[in-house]
Amino acid sequence: MIEDAEAGPALTSALDAARTPHGTVDNVMRVHSHRPNTMNGHVVLYRAALHDDANTLPTWLQETIASYVSVLNDCTYSYANHWKNAAHLIGDADRADRIEAALQARRPEDVFDGAELALMRYAEKLTMTPGSMTEPDVAALRAAGPGGAQSRDIWFCHAPGCHGQLFGIAHKRQFSPVKDILWTARLKRCLNAVCTVCITDQMRRVLPVICIGVGAVIQHRYV
Repeated sequence: MIEDAEAGPALTSALDAARTPHGTVDNVMRVHSHRPNTMNGHVVLYRAALHDDANTLPTWLQETIASYVSVLNDCTYSYANHWKNAAHLIGDADRADRIEAALQARRPEDVFDGAELALMRYAEKLTMTPGSMTEPDVAALRAAGPGGAQSRDIWFCHAPGCHGQLFGIAHKRQFSPVKDILWTARLKRCLNAVCTVCITDQMRRVLPVICIGVGAVIQHRYV
C-alpha cells in the first residue's frame, strides 16, 4: 500500500475523500492505493450503503448485521470495525454485551425475535450458503414483518461484512484464488436468482451492501 507521503495527486485526492473524521484512512480503503478510482468508488458505495439518510434500518441494526456477517466469515478486521460502531450506537453496555455474546455464539435467537431475528437469519443464509437462496427465503423474511424498504436494506448491511473479510485476508496474503473465484461465482448465481423473484423495494436496497462485502474480500486477498 502507498503511504500519504508517496501519493501522487490522484491518490492524494482519493485518500482525502476516504479519511475518517479523525483524519485517518482505514486499511480497507488504503488497499486501493494503486487504483485511486476504485478507492473513490468504494468510498461512495460504502457510505451510501451504511451512512445514507435514505436507509430505513436503524443504524445500530445495520452495523449489527454487518458484525454478524463478519463473525460468520471469521473476519476479525471487519468485526472490530463494525462491532465498535454497533456497540456505540446501541447505547446500552449490558444489552450490547448480550448481543455480542449471541453473535459470537452464532445464536441471534438468544437476543432477537420477530423482524430483527428474521433479518439476522436471512443474512446468515446469504453469507453461508448463498447458492441455496430461493424465493421462499425472501417470502419468509417479508412475512416476518420487515417493511419493503427494510427488507431491501439488509443487502446493504450484509455487504460490508463480507467486504472486510476479503480485504483482511489480502493483507495476510492468504491466497486461495480458485476457492475465492468459485465462491464469488456462486454468489453471483445467487444474486441473479434473487433478482428474478418479486422482492420488495426494501429488500433490493440490501444488494449494494452485499456487493461491497464481496468486493472487499476479493480485493483484500489479491491486492
